[in-house]
Amino acid sequence: MWVGTGAHPDGSLDASVEIQIQLSPTGGCLVVPRTVLDRSRTTVTSSGDLNVSQVSAPARLYRKIEVPKEFQTTGEIDGQSLAFGGDIRVGDLTGDGPPDLLVYRCDHLSELKPTFLGAFDLDGQVIWQVGSRGAQPLRPGPVAVFDIDGDGSEEVITFFHQPSGNTPRESMADVVIQIRDGSTGELKLEAKPEILIACEGWGSNWCHHRIFIANLRGLPKPSDFV
Repeated sequence: MWVGTGAHPDGSLDASVEIQIQLSPTGGCLVVPRTVLDRSRTTVTSSGDLNVSQVSAPARLYRKIEVPKEFQTTGEIDGQSLAFGGDIRVGDLTGDGPPDLLVYRCDHLSELKPTFLGAFDLDGQVIWQVGSRGAQPLRPGPVAVFDIDGDGSEEVITFFHQPSGNTPRESMADVVIQIRDGSTGELKLEAKPEILIACEGWGSNWCHHRIFIANLRGLPKPSDFV
């Protein structure tokens, strides 16, 4: 709820006008029904719906959360040694309400195949970790957080690197699909479909693609991923 000065179409002002912000049924965007916010003044005028994303506001730092030091690794950029954590996913891994954070890194050869997962809370406390340190991901990769089995708790769905000799950088032969318990990191399911490990080379079948949660079967709750 936002309260501010309101202006009617005829120019008269109200001392206080309440704006109810709610989810749009189309697209899930935040809209302000029947109002428009003035970008330069705290005013409201009668008009059509306005996507809140269209209203500019200065960004403010709310909080800094350091990646746990045991999750950090180092790399050299322009001759300077730097510490980094990796790529981040967000979800309620522990099921206690507040969101948790999941950092992952990838193998050094491809910088695309996940080889380390580390979960921590908003206070920087370690929840669990699996795998080896790895390299900073080359780009956002195949890791997702979602309650994929419908048990009420979130899982981590990920590709995971399992070195198998001199596998080419672009090959998927050394990658498995894993589903892990979000609260413990325990492995719940692992698969290595032939169609997956047969993928090789640059293009649409390469490992850098994301994992998307989907409802392909029309179930009450999404339980598929692409």
